[in-house]
Amino acid sequence: KIIYCDIFFSINEIESFTKKNDIILYDHYAHLLIHSILHINGYDHKNSIEHNKMKTEEIKILKKFNISNPYLY
Repeated sequence: KIIYCDIFFSINEIESFTKKNDIILYDHYAHLLIHSILHINGYDHKNSIEHNKMKTEEIKILKKFNISNPYLY
């Protein structure tokens, strides 16, 4: 199945969030991108079970890029 989508980011919002929370810009951007791609591929967080599945997958993928768990902030 081929899925087409658009993903938009606001660099102003990303920069603001990273400065306010003392997070590396690249790490947060990567997290947002991975989160978005997981949504495109059917992941969701409407309930705690789905949320935990998605969160676990995000953490696993981010770890491959040496990015720490974003849910620890």
